[in-house]
Amino acid sequence: MNIKPFLRLRAALTTAFVLALLVVFAGATVRATGSGMGCPDWPLCYGCWIPPVSVSQLPADYAQKYAVDGRPAEFDAVKTWIEYVNRLSGVAVSVGLLVCLGLTVPIVRRRPSLGLLMGLSALVLAAVAWLGAVVVDTYMAAHAVTLHLVTAYLLLLLLLAQREIVDRAIRGPRPLVRRALVAVLAVVGLAFVVQWMLGIRTREEVEAWLWSQDLARSVWEAWGGAYDLHKLSGVVVGLSAAGLAWVAWRSRAGDRRAWKLALTCAALVAAQAAAGLVLWVGELPAWAKPAHLVFATGAWSAWAALVLHALPAGVRQRV
Repeated sequence: MNIKPFLRLRAALTTAFVLALLVVFAGATVRATGSGMGCPDWPLCYGCWIPPVSVSQLPADYAQKYAVDGRPAEFDAVKTWIEYVNRLSGVAVSVGLLVCLGLTVPIVRRRPSLGLLMGLSALVLAAVAWLGAVVVDTYMAAHAVTLHLVTAYLLLLLLLAQREIVDRAIRGPRPLVRRALVAVLAVVGLAFVVQWMLGIRTREEVEAWLWSQDLARSVWEAWGGAYDLHKLSGVVVGLSAAGLAWVAWRSRAGDRRAWKLALTCAALVAAQAAAGLVLWVGELPAWAKPAHLVFATGAWSAWAALVLHALPAGVRQRV
């Protein structure tokens, strides 16, 4: 049994996953620093592959030439390069995924599902890039920003699914997961969804307040605003994640991987809550915004990996 091709692919998938997480962090940093329009065109930046570092490098009429939605461009070297680094991180993911594709080809006959998931990953990555352009063209419209983030999460899920398939080929089928763990996983997943919905609306409320923009009315206003509900949902997520870790701990002797993933999820939920608390009492420091989102993404990733781990073991196939 030759498992070396699977070992190489697992390493490449892990690297691609880490790079995708860095893209989420870079995107959150762009949003937190207001650098979304640092490059008012796409895929170039002020018409260049390498953006300028000084306004003197731009044409005299750059403000109108690169205006978006009737708003003149405002050059800021720091914001321009923050956005440019964000785009470079997307390129790094593309390269990582291309390497994964090359490593998948020799073993796709033994695991056909890898070929399907790799194809879907390429399509989703293309959607992420396209939505990045839409975010710029719509001057960071809230719906475009949300879709951009959701597709990035979908890419993370596909990479985790491929890594789970490869890891099972290397280590064999997973042990049977207890029903109690499956039930708590469902509760945590539901709590995450509710928190995301409230978090998206909270972001809109906070940014509307920061940028003095009109905010579309929503059903959340009847309940005191999504911001307050988001804080309450954080408590629910924390309790459910703690319950997940406790249930996994009880069966740790027979399934240590499940216990490690559950503990990671709970720890990252705690870190997310701490960053959220800093945002609440610290007058929204810029550094805490990307930290809050990255910890949330990490917690969700650990939960998703545990869900994939809990899927039926099936029959071990020859590799």
